[in-house]
Amino acid sequence: MVDSYKEVTTQSWGSRLMESIKGVLVGLVLFLGAFAVLFWNEGRAVKTAKALEEGSNTVQTISIDEVLESNDRKLVHIIGKATTSDTLTDDRFGVSFHGIKLSRVVEMYQWKEKQSSKTKKKLGGSEETVTTYDYVKDWSGSLIRSNEFKRKEGHSNPDRFMYEAKKYAAQDVSLGAFKLSGSLIGGINKSEALMVESIDTILVPKSTTISGKVYIGSRNASNPKIGDMRVSFTRVGEMDVSIVAQQVANTFEPYVAENGEQVELLEIGTMSAKLMFANAQASNKIMTWVLRLVGFVMMFAGLTMIFSPLVVFADVIPFLGTILSMGLSVFSGIITLTLSLLTISIAWLVYRPMVGIVLIIVGVGVLLGIKYLADKKKKSQAPPPEKEVTQSSE
Repeated sequence: MVDSYKEVTTQSWGSRLMESIKGVLVGLVLFLGAFAVLFWNEGRAVKTAKALEEGSNTVQTISIDEVLESNDRKLVHIIGKATTSDTLTDDRFGVSFHGIKLSRVVEMYQWKEKQSSKTKKKLGGSEETVTTYDYVKDWSGSLIRSNEFKRKEGHSNPDRFMYEAKKYAAQDVSLGAFKLSGSLIGGINKSEALMVESIDTILVPKSTTISGKVYIGSRNASNPKIGDMRVSFTRVGEMDVSIVAQQVANTFEPYVAENGEQVELLEIGTMSAKLMFANAQASNKIMTWVLRLVGFVMMFAGLTMIFSPLVVFADVIPFLGTILSMGLSVFSGIITLTLSLLTISIAWLVYRPMVGIVLIIVGVGVLLGIKYLADKKKKSQAPPPEKEVTQSSE
Protein backbone atom coordinates (compact mmCIF):
# COMPACT_ATOMS: atom_id res chain seq x y z
CA MET A 1 0.00 0.00 0.00
CA VAL A 2 1.38 3.39 -1.07
CA ASP A 3 1.63 5.91 1.75
CA SER A 4 0.81 9.19 0.00
CA TYR A 5 -1.11 12.42 0.32
CA LYS A 6 -2.46 14.71 -2.42
CA GLU A 7 -3.08 18.42 -2.20
CA VAL A 8 -4.83 20.58 -4.79
CA THR A 9 -4.08 24.31 -4.79
CA THR A 10 -5.20 27.11 -7.07
CA GLN A 11 -3.30 30.33 -7.73
CA SER A 12 -5.23 33.24 -9.21
CA TRP A 13 -4.11 35.12 -12.30
CA GLY A 14 -3.51 38.30 -10.27
CA SER A 15 -1.38 36.46 -7.73
CA ARG A 16 0.67 34.85 -10.51
CA LEU A 17 1.16 38.23 -12.18
CA MET A 18 2.38 39.89 -8.97
CA GLU A 19 4.71 36.95 -8.29
CA SER A 20 6.19 37.18 -11.80
CA ILE A 21 6.70 40.94 -11.45
CA LYS A 22 8.59 40.37 -8.19
CA GLY A 23 10.64 37.71 -9.99
CA VAL A 24 11.86 40.28 -12.52
CA LEU A 25 14.32 41.63 -9.93
CA VAL A 26 15.72 38.14 -9.32
CA GLY A 27 15.93 37.69 -13.08
CA LEU A 28 17.95 40.88 -13.44
CA VAL A 29 20.38 39.72 -10.73
CA LEU A 30 20.83 36.35 -12.51
CA PHE A 31 21.18 38.03 -15.91
CA LEU A 32 23.84 40.50 -14.75
CA GLY A 33 25.56 37.89 -12.56
CA ALA A 34 25.97 35.64 -15.60
CA PHE A 35 28.27 38.20 -17.25
CA ALA A 36 30.48 38.27 -14.15
CA VAL A 37 30.63 34.46 -13.97
CA LEU A 38 31.46 34.09 -17.67
CA PHE A 39 34.13 36.81 -17.64
CA TRP A 40 35.74 35.59 -14.40
CA ASN A 41 35.74 31.98 -15.61
CA GLU A 42 37.72 32.80 -18.76
CA GLY A 43 40.33 34.65 -16.73
CA ARG A 44 40.55 31.77 -14.26
CA ALA A 45 40.93 29.25 -17.11
CA VAL A 46 43.70 31.19 -18.85
CA LYS A 47 45.63 31.84 -15.62
CA THR A 48 45.41 28.19 -14.61
CA ALA A 49 46.48 27.01 -18.06
CA LYS A 50 49.47 29.37 -18.08
CA ALA A 51 50.54 28.30 -14.59
CA LEU A 52 50.35 24.63 -15.57
CA GLU A 53 52.29 25.35 -18.76
CA GLU A 54 54.97 27.15 -16.75
CA GLY A 55 55.09 24.26 -14.31
CA SER A 56 55.44 21.62 -17.03
CA ASN A 57 58.42 23.51 -18.45
CA THR A 58 60.25 23.85 -15.12
CA VAL A 59 59.41 20.66 -13.18
CA GLN A 60 62.12 18.10 -12.55
CA THR A 61 61.78 14.52 -11.31
CA ILE A 62 63.66 13.65 -8.13
CA SER A 63 64.27 10.55 -6.03
CA ILE A 64 62.41 9.83 -2.80
CA ASP A 65 65.53 8.38 -1.20
CA GLU A 66 67.36 11.60 -0.40
CA VAL A 67 66.49 15.23 0.37
CA LEU A 68 68.83 17.42 -1.70
CA GLU A 69 69.26 21.04 -0.67
CA SER A 70 69.87 21.98 -4.31
CA ASN A 71 66.19 21.23 -5.07
CA ASP A 72 64.86 23.47 -2.30
CA ARG A 73 62.16 25.89 -3.51
CA LYS A 74 62.03 24.17 -6.89
CA LEU A 75 59.02 22.52 -8.53
CA VAL A 76 59.63 18.78 -8.34
CA HIS A 77 57.93 15.57 -9.42
CA ILE A 78 58.21 12.60 -7.09
CA ILE A 79 56.84 9.06 -7.13
CA GLY A 80 56.71 6.58 -4.26
CA LYS A 81 54.66 4.80 -1.64
CA ALA A 82 52.95 6.97 0.96
CA THR A 83 53.50 5.29 4.33
CA THR A 84 52.69 6.08 7.92
CA SER A 85 53.52 4.85 11.40
CA ASP A 86 50.19 6.11 12.78
CA THR A 87 47.42 3.81 13.96
CA LEU A 88 44.00 5.41 13.73
CA THR A 89 41.44 4.44 16.36
CA ASP A 90 37.74 5.11 16.74
CA ASP A 91 37.48 4.77 20.52
CA ARG A 92 33.69 4.95 20.54
CA PHE A 93 33.40 1.73 18.51
CA GLY A 94 36.76 0.21 19.33
CA VAL A 95 37.84 0.06 15.67
CA SER A 96 41.53 0.51 14.80
CA PHE A 97 43.37 0.69 11.50
CA HIS A 98 47.02 1.22 10.57
CA GLY A 99 46.83 3.55 7.60
CA ILE A 100 46.35 7.07 6.30
CA LYS A 101 42.63 7.60 6.90
CA LEU A 102 39.76 6.02 8.79
CA SER A 103 36.15 7.18 8.41
CA ARG A 104 33.03 6.33 10.38
CA VAL A 105 29.92 6.44 8.17
CA VAL A 106 26.64 6.75 10.07
CA GLU A 107 23.12 6.32 8.69
CA MET A 108 19.71 6.32 10.34
CA TYR A 109 16.52 4.65 9.17
CA GLN A 110 14.05 7.49 8.62
CA TRP A 111 10.93 8.64 6.86
CA LYS A 112 11.51 10.50 3.60
CA GLU A 113 9.02 12.76 1.86
CA LYS A 114 9.06 12.69 -1.95
CA GLN A 115 7.18 15.45 -3.71
CA SER A 116 5.88 15.68 -7.28
CA SER A 117 3.58 18.27 -8.84
CA LYS A 118 1.45 18.70 -11.96
CA THR A 119 0.26 22.15 -12.93
CA LYS A 120 -2.59 22.96 -15.30
CA LYS A 121 -3.42 26.39 -16.67
CA LYS A 122 -7.06 27.43 -16.69
CA LEU A 123 -9.03 29.95 -18.70
CA GLY A 124 -8.67 33.32 -17.05
CA GLY A 125 -4.99 32.87 -16.16
CA SER A 126 -5.26 30.89 -12.94
CA GLU A 127 -3.27 27.70 -12.30
CA GLU A 128 -4.33 24.51 -10.59
CA THR A 129 -1.54 22.45 -9.05
CA VAL A 130 -1.90 18.87 -7.83
CA THR A 131 0.95 17.99 -5.47
CA THR A 132 1.54 14.40 -4.40
CA TYR A 133 3.55 13.66 -1.27
CA ASP A 134 4.85 10.08 -1.01
CA TYR A 135 6.31 8.78 2.26
CA VAL A 136 8.92 6.03 2.25
CA LYS A 137 11.34 4.58 4.79
CA ASP A 138 15.03 4.57 3.90
CA TRP A 139 18.56 4.87 5.28
CA SER A 140 20.00 8.39 5.25
CA GLY A 141 23.30 9.86 6.38
CA SER A 142 21.71 13.22 7.20
CA LEU A 143 18.92 14.16 9.58
CA ILE A 144 15.52 14.41 7.89
CA ARG A 145 13.32 16.85 9.78
CA SER A 146 9.87 15.28 9.81
CA ASN A 147 8.35 18.38 11.43
CA GLU A 148 8.67 20.01 8.00
CA PHE A 149 6.65 17.27 6.26
CA LYS A 150 3.33 18.16 4.73
CA ARG A 151 1.69 15.30 6.62
CA LYS A 152 3.42 14.87 9.97
CA GLU A 153 1.06 12.31 11.51
CA GLY A 154 2.57 8.82 11.44
CA HIS A 155 5.84 10.04 9.89
CA SER A 156 7.91 11.09 12.90
CA ASN A 157 11.73 10.89 12.81
CA PRO A 158 14.14 11.25 15.76
CA ASP A 159 15.43 14.80 16.19
CA ARG A 160 19.10 13.83 16.37
CA PHE A 161 21.66 11.13 15.53
CA MET A 162 22.71 8.90 18.40
CA TYR A 163 26.17 8.61 16.79
CA GLU A 164 27.81 11.10 14.43
CA ALA A 165 29.96 10.51 11.37
CA LYS A 166 33.64 11.04 12.04
CA LYS A 167 36.93 11.11 10.14
CA TYR A 168 40.46 10.37 11.32
CA ALA A 169 43.65 11.15 9.38
CA ALA A 170 47.28 10.29 10.03
CA GLN A 171 49.45 13.26 10.97
CA ASP A 172 52.75 11.68 9.96
CA VAL A 173 52.76 10.42 6.35
CA SER A 174 56.09 9.88 4.58
CA LEU A 175 57.18 9.48 0.98
CA GLY A 176 60.64 8.04 1.30
CA ALA A 177 62.80 10.68 2.98
CA PHE A 178 60.05 13.31 2.65
CA LYS A 179 57.09 14.23 4.84
CA LEU A 180 53.75 15.03 3.20
CA SER A 181 51.90 18.24 4.00
CA GLY A 182 48.32 18.27 5.25
CA SER A 183 46.93 19.29 1.85
CA LEU A 184 48.69 16.39 0.12
CA ILE A 185 47.52 13.93 2.78
CA GLY A 186 44.02 15.25 2.17
CA GLY A 187 44.35 14.43 -1.53
CA ILE A 188 45.01 10.74 -0.85
CA ASN A 189 41.40 9.60 -0.78
CA LYS A 190 41.13 6.29 -2.59
CA SER A 191 39.14 4.48 0.06
CA GLU A 192 37.72 1.01 0.50
CA ALA A 193 35.34 -0.60 2.96
CA LEU A 194 36.72 -1.71 6.30
CA MET A 195 34.80 -4.82 7.31
CA VAL A 196 34.07 -4.95 11.03
CA GLU A 197 33.96 -8.44 12.53
CA SER A 198 32.33 -7.59 15.85
CA ILE A 199 31.66 -4.70 18.22
CA ASP A 200 31.82 -4.82 22.00
CA THR A 201 28.20 -4.38 23.15
CA ILE A 202 29.48 -2.70 26.31
CA LEU A 203 30.89 0.10 24.12
CA VAL A 204 27.85 0.15 21.84
CA PRO A 205 24.71 -1.22 23.53
CA LYS A 206 21.93 -2.82 21.45
CA SER A 207 24.32 -3.44 18.56
CA THR A 208 25.01 -6.36 16.28
CA THR A 209 27.43 -6.80 13.38
CA ILE A 210 26.11 -8.08 10.05
CA SER A 211 28.15 -8.25 6.82
CA GLY A 212 30.81 -5.90 8.20
CA LYS A 213 28.32 -3.22 9.31
CA VAL A 214 27.08 -2.38 12.80
CA TYR A 215 23.31 -2.20 13.34
CA ILE A 216 22.09 -0.41 16.46
CA GLY A 217 18.54 -0.42 17.79
CA SER A 218 16.27 -3.27 16.74
CA ARG A 219 19.41 -4.98 15.30
CA ASN A 220 17.37 -6.39 12.41
CA ALA A 221 19.07 -5.58 9.11
CA SER A 222 16.25 -7.06 7.00
CA ASN A 223 13.44 -5.32 8.86
CA PRO A 224 14.75 -2.14 10.54
CA LYS A 225 12.62 0.31 12.50
CA ILE A 226 12.54 4.10 12.35
CA GLY A 227 15.45 5.40 14.42
CA ASP A 228 17.69 2.36 13.92
CA MET A 229 21.34 3.20 13.19
CA ARG A 230 23.70 1.63 10.66
CA VAL A 231 27.42 2.26 11.06
CA SER A 232 30.13 1.30 8.58
CA PHE A 233 33.80 2.18 8.18
CA THR A 234 36.06 3.05 5.25
CA ARG A 235 39.85 3.13 5.17
CA VAL A 236 42.66 4.62 3.08
CA GLY A 237 45.76 2.48 3.31
CA GLU A 238 49.37 3.01 2.31
CA MET A 239 49.64 3.33 -1.47
CA ASP A 240 51.73 4.58 -4.38
CA VAL A 241 51.25 8.27 -5.23
CA SER A 242 52.69 10.75 -7.70
CA ILE A 243 53.20 14.35 -6.62
CA VAL A 244 54.11 17.64 -8.29
CA ALA A 245 54.80 20.41 -5.77
CA GLN A 246 57.46 22.78 -4.54
CA GLN A 247 60.09 21.18 -2.31
CA VAL A 248 60.59 23.04 0.96
CA ALA A 249 63.30 21.32 3.04
CA ASN A 250 61.98 17.75 3.52
CA THR A 251 58.32 18.52 2.75
CA PHE A 252 56.21 20.19 0.07
CA GLU A 253 53.97 23.18 -0.49
CA PRO A 254 52.14 24.63 -3.52
CA TYR A 255 54.33 26.16 -6.23
CA VAL A 256 53.42 29.77 -7.03
CA ALA A 257 53.66 30.58 -10.75
CA GLU A 258 54.64 34.00 -12.12
CA ASN A 259 50.98 34.97 -12.50
CA GLY A 260 50.26 34.13 -8.86
CA GLU A 261 48.40 30.86 -9.49
CA GLN A 262 49.32 27.86 -7.35
CA VAL A 263 50.33 24.45 -8.68
CA GLU A 264 50.12 21.34 -6.50
CA LEU A 265 49.16 18.02 -8.10
CA LEU A 266 48.62 14.57 -6.65
CA GLU A 267 47.61 11.39 -8.47
CA ILE A 268 47.06 7.91 -7.10
CA GLY A 269 49.54 5.43 -8.57
CA THR A 270 52.74 5.99 -10.51
CA MET A 271 52.44 8.67 -13.17
CA SER A 272 54.92 10.77 -15.16
CA ALA A 273 55.04 14.53 -14.73
CA LYS A 274 54.01 14.99 -18.37
CA LEU A 275 50.85 12.93 -17.90
CA MET A 276 50.03 14.65 -14.60
CA PHE A 277 50.15 18.08 -16.24
CA ALA A 278 48.12 16.80 -19.20
CA ASN A 279 45.46 15.53 -16.78
CA ALA A 280 45.48 18.87 -14.95
CA GLN A 281 45.02 20.77 -18.22
CA ALA A 282 42.15 18.45 -19.16
CA SER A 283 40.50 19.03 -15.76
CA ASN A 284 40.89 22.77 -16.24
CA LYS A 285 39.10 22.57 -19.61
CA ILE A 286 36.27 20.51 -18.12
CA MET A 287 35.84 23.02 -15.28
CA THR A 288 35.86 25.87 -17.79
CA TRP A 289 33.02 24.32 -19.80
CA VAL A 290 31.06 23.52 -16.64
CA LEU A 291 31.25 27.15 -15.50
CA ARG A 292 30.38 28.35 -19.01
CA LEU A 293 27.26 26.22 -18.83
CA VAL A 294 26.49 27.67 -15.38
CA GLY A 295 26.79 31.20 -16.80
CA PHE A 296 24.62 30.28 -19.80
CA VAL A 297 21.90 28.79 -17.58
CA MET A 298 22.01 31.82 -15.27
CA MET A 299 21.55 34.21 -18.19
CA PHE A 300 18.79 32.14 -19.80
CA ALA A 301 16.94 31.74 -16.49
CA GLY A 302 17.30 35.46 -15.82
CA LEU A 303 15.83 36.43 -19.20
CA THR A 304 13.01 33.93 -18.74
CA MET A 305 12.12 35.51 -15.39
CA ILE A 306 12.31 39.02 -16.85
CA PHE A 307 9.85 38.07 -19.61
CA SER A 308 7.60 36.00 -17.33
CA PRO A 309 5.05 38.80 -16.66
CA LEU A 310 4.31 38.88 -20.40
CA VAL A 311 3.64 35.13 -20.40
CA VAL A 312 1.42 35.33 -17.32
CA PHE A 313 -0.49 38.23 -18.84
CA ALA A 314 -1.11 36.18 -22.00
CA ASP A 315 -2.15 33.14 -19.92
CA VAL A 316 -5.63 34.65 -19.63
CA ILE A 317 -6.08 32.48 -22.70
CA PRO A 318 -3.82 29.46 -21.93
CA PHE A 319 -3.20 28.67 -25.60
CA LEU A 320 -1.80 32.16 -26.25
CA GLY A 321 0.37 31.99 -23.11
CA THR A 322 1.87 28.68 -24.21
CA ILE A 323 2.70 30.02 -27.69
CA LEU A 324 4.22 33.20 -26.25
CA SER A 325 6.25 31.19 -23.72
CA MET A 326 7.72 29.02 -26.48
CA GLY A 327 8.55 32.05 -28.60
CA LEU A 328 10.20 33.91 -25.74
CA SER A 329 12.19 30.79 -24.80
CA VAL A 330 13.62 30.61 -28.32
CA PHE A 331 14.31 34.36 -28.27
CA SER A 332 15.96 34.12 -24.83
CA GLY A 333 18.08 31.20 -26.03
CA ILE A 334 19.34 33.14 -29.06
CA ILE A 335 20.10 36.25 -27.00
CA THR A 336 21.81 34.16 -24.31
CA LEU A 337 23.99 32.33 -26.83
CA THR A 338 24.98 35.58 -28.55
CA LEU A 339 25.73 37.53 -25.36
CA SER A 340 27.60 34.57 -23.85
CA LEU A 341 29.84 34.31 -26.90
CA LEU A 342 30.47 38.06 -26.90
CA THR A 343 31.26 38.08 -23.16
CA ILE A 344 33.67 35.18 -23.56
CA SER A 345 35.22 36.93 -26.57
CA ILE A 346 35.76 40.17 -24.65
CA ALA A 347 37.33 38.19 -21.81
CA TRP A 348 39.68 36.49 -24.23
CA LEU A 349 40.52 39.87 -25.77
CA VAL A 350 41.80 40.81 -22.33
CA TYR A 351 43.59 37.52 -21.64
CA ARG A 352 44.37 36.12 -25.14
CA PRO A 353 43.68 38.72 -27.85
CA MET A 354 44.01 36.53 -30.98
CA VAL A 355 41.51 33.93 -29.75
CA GLY A 356 39.17 36.72 -28.62
CA ILE A 357 39.10 38.26 -32.09
CA VAL A 358 38.16 34.91 -33.62
CA LEU A 359 35.35 34.43 -31.08
CA ILE A 360 33.97 37.93 -31.76
CA ILE A 361 33.91 37.16 -35.47
CA VAL A 362 32.01 33.94 -34.73
CA GLY A 363 29.55 35.81 -32.50
CA VAL A 364 28.89 38.51 -35.12
CA GLY A 365 28.58 35.76 -37.73
CA VAL A 366 25.87 34.07 -35.64
CA LEU A 367 23.91 37.32 -35.42
CA LEU A 368 24.24 38.03 -39.15
CA GLY A 369 23.25 34.44 -39.96
CA ILE A 370 20.12 34.71 -37.81
CA LYS A 371 19.21 38.04 -39.44
CA TYR A 372 19.76 36.60 -42.92
CA LEU A 373 17.54 33.57 -42.24
CA ALA A 374 14.83 35.81 -40.75
CA ASP A 375 14.88 38.15 -43.78
CA LYS A 376 14.80 35.19 -46.15
CA LYS A 377 11.80 33.70 -44.33
CA LYS A 378 9.93 37.01 -44.50
CA LYS A 379 10.54 37.29 -48.24
CA SER A 380 9.36 33.71 -48.85
CA GLN A 381 6.14 34.37 -46.90
CA ALA A 382 5.41 37.74 -48.49
CA PRO A 383 2.61 37.71 -51.16
CA PRO A 384 3.75 38.13 -54.79
CA PRO A 385 3.42 41.67 -56.17
CA GLU A 386 0.22 42.34 -58.13
CA LYS A 387 0.62 42.65 -61.89
CA GLU A 388 -0.47 45.91 -63.43
CA VAL A 389 -3.39 45.55 -65.87
CA THR A 390 -3.36 47.98 -68.76
CA GLN A 391 -6.52 48.59 -70.77
CA SER A 392 -6.24 49.59 -74.39
CA SER A 393 -8.88 51.95 -75.84
CA GLU A 394 -10.16 51.18 -79.30
